[in-house]
Amino acid sequence: MRNRVVSNSNILNNKKWKNLILLAFFITSNVIGQSLPKSENVKSVGGIGLDGDGNYRLAGRRALNKEKITPQCGESGLVAVYIEVDTSGNVLKAIPGYKGSTTKAKCLLGPSEQAALGTKFNTDSNAPLKQSGIIFYKYVFSEEIKNDLAQHNLNGQVWKIDEFGRNGEKLNTRIYNSLGYQILHKNFIGYPTTRFYYNDDNNVTESRLFSDNKLLYKLINKISNKRVVESKFFDVEEKRVIEIIQYKYLGADISEYRHFNPNGEVQGIVEVENSGGLVTKQTDKDNQGEIRWIKTLERNEKGDIRKELFENLESPNSSHKYSFEYEYDSNNNWIKRLRYSEEGILKETTHRNIVYFSNDINKEFFIEKWFSDEKVFLEFFDEEGYRAYTDKIDGNGGTWDLDTKQNLLILDAYGVKELQKFKYQFDYDGKLIVQPLQGQEKYELRL
Repeated sequence: MRNRVVSNSNILNNKKWKNLILLAFFITSNVIGQSLPKSENVKSVGGIGLDGDGNYRLAGRRALNKEKITPQCGESGLVAVYIEVDTSGNVLKAIPGYKGSTTKAKCLLGPSEQAALGTKFNTDSNAPLKQSGIIFYKYVFSEEIKNDLAQHNLNGQVWKIDEFGRNGEKLNTRIYNSLGYQILHKNFIGYPTTRFYYNDDNNVTESRLFSDNKLLYKLINKISNKRVVESKFFDVEEKRVIEIIQYKYLGADISEYRHFNPNGEVQGIVEVENSGGLVTKQTDKDNQGEIRWIKTLERNEKGDIRKELFENLESPNSSHKYSFEYEYDSNNNWIKRLRYSEEGILKETTHRNIVYFSNDINKEFFIEKWFSDEKVFLEFFDEEGYRAYTDKIDGNGGTWDLDTKQNLLILDAYGVKELQKFKYQFDYDGKLIVQPLQGQEKYELRL
């Protein structure tokens, strides 16, 4: 059976690593650390560097780049890394955990060593063959809650995103509430519409999958310590559980998805590596622990995928290597993405139309299908056409307009002489309330 992973938009209100902060710290007597090595070619350790921040202590030398590697754990602390640098500026040796360190956490020492080895200093022909110094890395773990906009690498107050293919075909629609959590996802290429329901802590407690407004499946989540630890996938018609998904965490991020059949037998495992709260690698294994496929993601400075390597060990012919280019809007969200094959051939173009929260309501906010429990449906196709469904009217349509000064929705139905006018109230959390000017009945519609 194919693993069926439903997009739990807030599968976890995950804590995040704040940006790695490098701060200058003087060594005190209340720290841990080893003694520095002795070498006749190594001059005295440290000295005043030329960077101005005090973190890269290599006398008379300047760091040309400052590598930052995000740890995969929830530890905090200061790591001092002893380094030896040649005259060309290459770091020949890096030993983390020396005097000045306040932590022995291996998950901090490793990234510190890697970052130090990746640092390059300026060339100095007059420097010792092996000039010694110290780099300080301070890690601060934050309890800050990440909403879906942050998890989806989106900036600004996004309300809605529509994705289109090269030929203008609609691919996806995502809608977010005023707190930045996803409330609706429509996939137009084979999967149903998913609606998300939250508790007071903004954890997704339930996801419902619809097709033509018919409920097909439910995903019920178990919450522990304000994060999802298990999901049960229900077939509504057959009234049975068809899959169970359990989640493990490394620090703040999900590190593993484990899939079970209804009898509790493991069907597959997906191991996840993250950096800065964004996925960088996924490894899929069968129930025996044998690797089926590996996906590795390299991200650009904005956090978007720059390169994707997919290795299918079961079916090598389906493996691929892609690269991506982007165009961005003023909020640094991509609005055009180009995907290239390993040979540099353009394979896919995706456009995004992003609607941001605004005090000025316009037609863009209405273009969706709205429905109520009273079997009233109102669908706005574009900025001109609409269709209305009720228990008495099936698909009556026409054109529409807005009077934003008076908060009026105006419908010009085909075959009807008089315009139909409704007072409207628009709610960014996914509600639209309409009331006929000549009537008292209100219709509360939702996405």
